[in-house]
Amino acid sequence: MTFSAYDSKYPDTTFSPFVKAQLQRISSGWGVAYHSLANDLEGVNFSSIRSGTLEERDRWAADQEWLIDSFMRPIFLDWLQQSLMRGAILMPNGSALPAGKLEKFAAHEWQPRRWDWVDPKSDTEASILKVRAGLMSPQDLAAAQGYDFEQTLSAIAQAQEFAAALGVRLTAYDPLPGVELPGAAAANNGAPAAPAPAATTPPK
Repeated sequence: MTFSAYDSKYPDTTFSPFVKAQLQRISSGWGVAYHSLANDLEGVNFSSIRSGTLEERDRWAADQEWLIDSFMRPIFLDWLQQSLMRGAILMPNGSALPAGKLEKFAAHEWQPRRWDWVDPKSDTEASILKVRAGLMSPQDLAAAQGYDFEQTLSAIAQAQEFAAALGVRLTAYDPLPGVELPGAAAANNGAPAAPAPAATTPPK
């Protein structure tokens, strides 16, 4: 009996390109970015990863809308109707919400998960320009970031009231940050406006 050492040729040099090609085809079929699926950032630059990430997020956003329209909204409306008819939803005083106002109570909005900007500074500045140019509403901008516009305004108002009670000025909400405007003291949480620099006479 003779013993021959087993010399495995696996994996050979073609294994890595083969696996990468399969993962690329899988990511293409799923509509996701290859670097996200394979966790492979080899050969990726900022432009390519930005383009792939934005396209992938569009796909996830479409899936979110499909889930809302096909599943979540119908179930919510069915649940609401049955709960109102059974008197299962109570107001703070203990009385049931009237089932006759189903249409009023059925008004709602779903806010799917959103993602941070790929290039936060540039993308945020571009969104601000869109709002100022009238190409996007503040509500749409807040929704694109995953926030409820009304809740955001309420939170800002609460922050300003709390800061005013403590005598703190929140310069981030000045009409022109860093620039004092006439009568801006009341708008700046009640904090007094910064004194204007004293006028100086240039030497003769």
